Amino acid sequence: MLPYQRRVADERADLALKVANLEAFINPTNGVFLSLLETEQNNLTTQLGVLKEYLTILNRRINAWLN
Repeated sequence: MLPYQRRVADERADLALKVANLEAFINPTNGVFLSLLETEQNNLTTQLGVLKEYLTILNRRINAWLN
């Protein structure tokens, strides 16, 4: 793997962890999340969607290198 590809793979791993952590926080059973203002809940939900889209893009890039 080339150095820039290694950096993208590392970035993907870091991002996947952030997505997993945010998904766990947004879980409907999380009292902390439910205690937030609705606008903050909406912002976090939107943030999760954007992070997932970014993760999808990184996955596509990495998969293209492997083919």
